[in-house]
Amino acid sequence: MSEKRIIIKSLDELLSGKTDWSKVKKMTEEEIGLAAKSDPDAQLLTLKQLRQFKRIHPPGRSDNDVSSQVKKSR
Repeated sequence: MSEKRIIIKSLDELLSGKTDWSKVKKMTEEEIGLAAKSDPDAQLLTLKQLRQFKRIHPPGRSDNDVSSQVKKSR
């Protein structure tokens, strides 16, 4: 028999995070920055690291049904 267990979760459980947003809303930008810096799983990037990223501009996209509606309205 397998040692693994099957855990069933509802969609609400999967989509809900553990963040206390009311607490976050009360924090200043400085407090948020300090909290982020103290979290080993969410280290902020340095300016040097940020400069190494390349900005991309993904091509525009629209669905056919939306395009046809726009064309009809003109």
